[in-house]
Amino acid sequence: LREKEGMEEGRKEGIKEGIKEGIKEGIKEGIKEGIKEGIKEGINGAVDTLRAFGHGDLEIKKAIMQRYALSEEEAEIYLYERA
Repeated sequence: LREKEGMEEGRKEGIKEGIKEGIKEGIKEGIKEGIKEGIKEGINGAVDTLRAFGHGDLEIKKAIMQRYALSEEEAEIYLYERA
């Protein structure tokens, strides 16, 4: 009987710890995704602003590649496909 109670106690504790870890990981992942989305919005805003001020695509591509450490392919997605 004591052994059974101990197992039940251990199971409950394991579930509690699992939930805590799951919440912690979920928050961490949510923050990471939020930062990624914020950066995307910032790059898209920079592209729009530079275009509004008359800068050409080649100049904008070079600027966002340098500022945001993007590859040429990534920069082109922001320029032509709206990431």
